Amino acid sequence: MLESLACALETLSVEERQIIEIRYWQQKPLKAAAFITGLSYGAVKLRHRSALEKLRVYMQAVC
Repeated sequence: MLESLACALETLSVEERQIIEIRYWQQKPLKAAAFITGLSYGAVKLRHRSALEKLRVYMQAVC
């Protein structure tokens, strides 16, 4: 399962992957991700939602 997740993360853009890493590995809120990345909060929310959808679709196809 972790191998599949690692492969799924590879399908994301650099920005999407960075936001996912900040949100879930560093356990920071999206507002912190916005500050760290220099993107607006709205842009981070959209990229976060897009990344989660891509991960969901990838994991459903693999599993």
